[in-house]
Amino acid sequence: MITFSIWMIWRMRTYARFQDKIDVSRVISVIKDLTYLVGNSSKASMKNDMLDFNVIKFFGINTRTGKVLHHRPVRWEFPSPSWVKINIDGATR
Repeated sequence: MITFSIWMIWRMRTYARFQDKIDVSRVISVIKDLTYLVGNSSKASMKNDMLDFNVIKFFGINTRTGKVLHHRPVRWEFPSPSWVKINIDGATR
């Protein structure tokens, strides 16, 4: 949508340059309408932060929050005395 918005602004600027008129409200309306259509047809989800939420609400897009991450502690333990540990995946570095 960012690329489309930049292209639309460039197109209207070029139109204004050669036609001596520009309709800013039309440009904003087209960008908002297409952002709304693409956003609501997308399967993507937003990050769980206020910036994404505010932008999505500005364009009237239905919110789909991302998955909640669950942190699981991981702990390494020494191998049993009868075992030998060999690192072959670069973990020795």
